[in-house]
Amino acid sequence: MIPTLNSPHSLRRMRPADTDAVLDIWLNASLKAHDFIDDDFWYQQREAMRSAYLPMAEVWVAEREWRMVYHS
Repeated sequence: MIPTLNSPHSLRRMRPADTDAVLDIWLNASLKAHDFIDDDFWYQQREAMRSAYLPMAEVWVAEREWRMVYHS
């Protein structure tokens, strides 16, 4: 875990238990950033992201007081 300077947050590598939250972040960001693409496309990509892309990626999450934090 990497503490951040002057912040109550720390950064750490994603754990398997974080997968659903990380997928939620990815889906919400994709829907907002690519609003010109039909929402159904992103929902259909969720399992591919879980099974193919996330395992190949180096994902870090922010955490505060031992809990992952994110804004939706």
